[in-house]
Amino acid sequence: MKRYIWISAIAIYVGTLIIYHRFEDSKNVLDILGNIPTFLSSLTTAGAFIVAAITYNSTKKRQPSQQCFEVYNETLNDLKCILRDPSKGAGYKLYNIGIAFDSLKTLNSTLTEEDHRNIVLVKYVSIQREIEILLRGIKVHDYFCNKDVPYDKSFSRNITSSADALYDYWYKNVSGKSSLFKFSRGIMDSFASHPYGIEPELLIKALTMCCSNLNLWAVYLSITDTMAKVDTCKPHELIFLSDNYPETVAYLLLSYQTQPSTNKDGKVSLTLKSTYNDRYWLNYQMTTGSWLRYEIPKKISF
Repeated sequence: MKRYIWISAIAIYVGTLIIYHRFEDSKNVLDILGNIPTFLSSLTTAGAFIVAAITYNSTKKRQPSQQCFEVYNETLNDLKCILRDPSKGAGYKLYNIGIAFDSLKTLNSTLTEEDHRNIVLVKYVSIQREIEILLRGIKVHDYFCNKDVPYDKSFSRNITSSADALYDYWYKNVSGKSSLFKFSRGIMDSFASHPYGIEPELLIKALTMCCSNLNLWAVYLSITDTMAKVDTCKPHELIFLSDNYPETVAYLLLSYQTQPSTNKDGKVSLTLKSTYNDRYWLNYQMTTGSWLRYEIPKKISF
């Protein structure tokens, strides 16, 4: 700013000398020079009005973003306190993640100022870390709200092995006990049906907030849309999520992609609605020429 003031002052001084030299033989030279301050004053006044108008419009535009930023900030701070509270269980924390999601999902278009968005994204880093700890701490039996019968078998941290473990536990400990099974008089059942399972919607909201995209609703719709597909050529968030949270994603995939089937023993089991082919369950394109494929779980038929 100081540099611009000096440049303007020098320009005015040089301009005055040029005008004086141009009209030094004229009898009106003093009148001409006398009009220069008046002209400059007019320019200054006009400039002041322009600056005031720009400042007013900028302030008017910034105010909604500021209010939105304050809501974001308060909501994330409250959520962080809950996620860091060791006395709160996973169910309570997931419920509050859902509340935070519902509060923030419509604010993306209002949070317009770059500095506001940057600060929120920085705060998201700590929130994502807490959600990561939460999701990775949920055990197989916790997904079915059952701590009395823990799942003690080992399995690999990938989609196929996680799906096998989750289905194995469901079939042995949950199948035939849900509200849907009782309502249908033993004809139907579903994976993680009430009250034996975490609500899939809450897990999707938690996964959505693990993505560094403030357009939460768009990410949520992208994830739910892809959950129902076994083959897609469009890169999406689920690729990142399946690598980092395989058990959670496997649980959701089983919720979306299985249907009841009565086996030879008369017990209701589940089958996959569809698969990519006879070997692979899922086929997702990561980049051009690069694919992510998961084999069909051994515990589930199709």
